Amino acid sequence: MMKRFFPGWSSKKVNLRACMAVGALSLTLCGCRVGPDYVRPVSETPADWKWKKAALQDIAQSGPAWQVFNDPVLNDLESVALEANQDIKAAVARVDQARALARIAKADFYPQISANPGFTRSEESRNGFSPGSGGKTVPGLREPHNNFIVPLNLSYEADVWGRIRRQYAAEGARAEASVADYHTIILSVTSDVAANYFLLRALDAEINVLERSLDLRNESLKLVTNQFKYGVVDALDVNRAKTDVFTTQASLADVKRQREEISNVISILCGKNASDFKIEFKPLTDAPPEVPAGLPSTLLLRRPDVAHAERLLAAFSEEIGVAKAAYYPRFSLTSSGGFESAELSKLFNWPSTVWTFAANLAQPVFTGGRNRANLEAAKARYDEQLAVYRQQVLVAFKDVEDALVDIRLRAEQAKALNDAIESARMVTKLANTRYENGQVSFLDVVDAQRQQLVVEEQATQVLGQRQIATVRLIKALGGGWDSSCGCGLSVNQTEVAPVPISGPNGGAAISAPAEGVPAPPPPVPASSLFPPGHAPNTPAPESPKVTPAPDAPKPAPAPTPTPAPEPNK
Repeated sequence: MMKRFFPGWSSKKVNLRACMAVGALSLTLCGCRVGPDYVRPVSETPADWKWKKAALQDIAQSGPAWQVFNDPVLNDLESVALEANQDIKAAVARVDQARALARIAKADFYPQISANPGFTRSEESRNGFSPGSGGKTVPGLREPHNNFIVPLNLSYEADVWGRIRRQYAAEGARAEASVADYHTIILSVTSDVAANYFLLRALDAEINVLERSLDLRNESLKLVTNQFKYGVVDALDVNRAKTDVFTTQASLADVKRQREEISNVISILCGKNASDFKIEFKPLTDAPPEVPAGLPSTLLLRRPDVAHAERLLAAFSEEIGVAKAAYYPRFSLTSSGGFESAELSKLFNWPSTVWTFAANLAQPVFTGGRNRANLEAAKARYDEQLAVYRQQVLVAFKDVEDALVDIRLRAEQAKALNDAIESARMVTKLANTRYENGQVSFLDVVDAQRQQLVVEEQATQVLGQRQIATVRLIKALGGGWDSSCGCGLSVNQTEVAPVPISGPNGGAAISAPAEGVPAPPPPVPASSLFPPGHAPNTPAPESPKVTPAPDAPKPAPAPTPTPAPEPNK
């Protein structure tokens, strides 16, 4: 029958001209794609402000932002957190999942080939209908027989309307979104480590203040106790001094408790057991790094959470095309060939060959409104994600504004508190002098010391908040900056050309950064695209240990006023 349609067809030599013609037609039709092409939305920047308009930046590995603080202990803690934090490892696993789903979508570009060898032994009814017998039964005609078959099946769907390409592009965008989510986790973990570290250092400074204050109060208690022995003061002043000492001891114990809790938080962020994790005592004394003026919006728009929202928007845009392609016919090619024989010894002989070839077209005629509902749902998902993306951009600008305001006003607050400390120390000194000369009561000395302690505690807390405000700015900008740039802040990142991972017929390309970011499938090896220890299915390098130093000796107490000579009884 094949010779009727294809002259010169031979049963011994398969004529492939029909297959080639159908294949050429399929490739010709695969050039079109239905549905909208994704266009990245324009992000509005505040007018008459410090931001400059710029396009959204692709995610790339920034330099270690925390190095701007020049703190070796913080650098070690951040390195340990990057290698051992469990949230980061979970994010790496999510990247692996997204990349695998993208490869699943990519497989639809290629023909699907399967082999289904089989064996059957059967016997038909002896009283059944036999073709060619005139409808009469022929008892005893049929005997049990074997059937051996070794087929090779091939199926291929021609991507005429771009459905497969759209689906692959959507999964590729989701894979990029998972990479952005991975960077979001890294930024969050490193920022939390830095913020808690400076909070711990601020508590160390507060402990230092309380210990010095406690030493001064003990000195005052000794002085008042001696005066009470000689009848200079009564029991009221002694009990006031004791109350002041005990209150300071209680405050010191509470601050030490807070320090231990913050240390435990840092241990969890670093993936360590809290019982075996210690950080040496070191009061915070350094001022935060200076933030250069002039912040271009390229810094803010490269935030990984903004990039994550934008990549999901691209995925939903491609899915509109997938839903629209359901209205159009689907073209598929199927073929099967192999060997079939009743005798195993003759299975692979040429007369045992069998083959089939078919071209199919499936056109939806009536679906009860399913295709229209799917298209409307895809458009609604895109509109929803567009609103989420724009909201994320607004939140990003708000976060930077908050951090800048915090840095500026905390600096003013610190300056005012430093002046207040000088005044409080002078008040305490004058109160002690007048008390020793009998001009004021001991209550005035206690009030002066309490006021000095309150101001000094506030100053240490504000110093820690200034460091944390700088950490918040780094997080709000999506990473660190390079102050060597003449325009102010600039990103510590390298421009990376995307590595195209394209399927047949112009499949979508997935951009892959060159370092520090999980990449799509080969030709880029995954191991070269992860930070050390973050490549999937590879052992992590040995984590650097944060070697705790022995408890530092208490700083020498501040000089105390010299007590006046005891009066003669």
